[in-house]
Amino acid sequence: MAQNQEEYRVSVTGTKLVINDYIYVRARPGENGKFYWNCRKTRHRECTARAITRQIRDEIRVIKGPREFAHSHPPDHEKAEAETVLNSLRRTAEEHPEIPPAQVLRSEINDVDPGVLARLPDRLYHCGYCE
Repeated sequence: MAQNQEEYRVSVTGTKLVINDYIYVRARPGENGKFYWNCRKTRHRECTARAITRQIRDEIRVIKGPREFAHSHPPDHEKAEAETVLNSLRRTAEEHPEIPPAQVLRSEINDVDPGVLARLPDRLYHCGYCE
């Protein structure tokens, strides 16, 4: 049975999903708008948690998430927030190619918590976030 949607904080950042500060990577699409996700630490065999979501119009609904598939590690708020910041950088750079990359960086990371900044890649420009 799906959990009440208010119990989850959900955001999708490209091919990554963040639920309650746990980061998932898209494993595969399913049928009828479903998507299957694995914890980002699955690749290194550190965690086996999964999530299943369904997209209904512009809304992502969690069918099964952290409560059904337990993680072997605590949530990482700063890393999850860093993923959200990176997605925002990418979206702004794509939507406004006329804005210089340095200006995009300054405007997007101006109010970001120092702990989150420490979790961002050292060289954003060369990682493709502001091309």
